[in-house]
Amino acid sequence: MAAWQAEISIETFRTKLSCKVLISYMSVENNALGQHFWWQKVAGRYDFGPASGKWAYWRSGIILSRTTDMNNPLVKEKINHLLVLNDVPTRFAEKVSPGNFLVGTGYHYTTNEEIGWEMRFPTVPIKK
Repeated sequence: MAAWQAEISIETFRTKLSCKVLISYMSVENNALGQHFWWQKVAGRYDFGPASGKWAYWRSGIILSRTTDMNNPLVKEKINHLLVLNDVPTRFAEKVSPGNFLVGTGYHYTTNEEIGWEMRFPTVPIKK
């Protein structure tokens, strides 16, 4: 089992507000997706909700949630959904490196504001 993390820069298209989020999971050999999915906002002016929570794979990407309850499924209540990041591959943190970025679009689930994102190798350690 190994812990993986990546830094995501998020920016709104309309207002150009941005922030940085660190996202993490544990890789497990018997589990193709991993486990213990969580995220933490570390910097920036874009305020999309609380400063940390859980995330889940969502359609062809991932969704960041406001819940920190490890026993509560993310998709159980839509009020917990915050940001959707489209086109994020499974086990994404294992695919990013200093020279290999992932980029995409998404939206703020509660306001339907479009966002752009860029995922890279982390530059700040996650304190959890």
